[in-house]
Amino acid sequence: MAIKVAFLSQKGGVTKTTKARLFARAFAFNKWRVKICDFDLQQRTASEWGAKRLAAGIRPEIEVQAFAAIEQALEQDSHYDLLIFDGRGFADKLTLDIARVSDAIFLPSGLAVDDLAPTVRLAHELRKAGISTAKIAVVFGRTGSSEVEIAEARDYVAQAGYKVLERTLPEKQGYRAAHDAGKAADEARAPTLRIGAKHLAEEMAAHVTALTEKA
Repeated sequence: MAIKVAFLSQKGGVTKTTKARLFARAFAFNKWRVKICDFDLQQRTASEWGAKRLAAGIRPEIEVQAFAAIEQALEQDSHYDLLIFDGRGFADKLTLDIARVSDAIFLPSGLAVDDLAPTVRLAHELRKAGISTAKIAVVFGRTGSSEVEIAEARDYVAQAGYKVLERTLPEKQGYRAAHDAGKAADEARAPTLRIGAKHLAEEMAAHVTALTEKA
């Protein structure tokens, strides 16, 4: 049975798919059988990235497939060690369906209140639907150099009652270039970018490991 990890958001542009690709690559690199389930049938960002990666012959190979419903994705359960659910760029019934079957849930967010408020609202909706808050972790992306701004955003989420990861993924051209080439953030050309992404992937993995070991 595969471990199931969801990347969900209430709005687009918060590096949801960026985090999903990074997480997938980290585990695939360690010989896990990994599949990204792309539920955004309009954007298909993850699916198009997977096609670029396959065409370029980048290793490790990461399977990506588009799905319209969670039931279809769950049919893959016995064939993989890790299923990553990349949700749509908005919250709907499918978002809740994904959350209910997931072992861990990451809510990517930017630092502005325009991003933070919808993220917290989604977390509240999941909690109201019976999803354990222990499964939920907010992870920041597209951050700048202001530690004060990051600290204020972290405090905003913490006061709402949710876990916030310490590591962030800053806004860097090198990450965009890596994605355009079918690579993940920890495959960026610059060593400092690769190391920073690797540390974030490790923290996300630790969150998932803690939850699955308890289970």
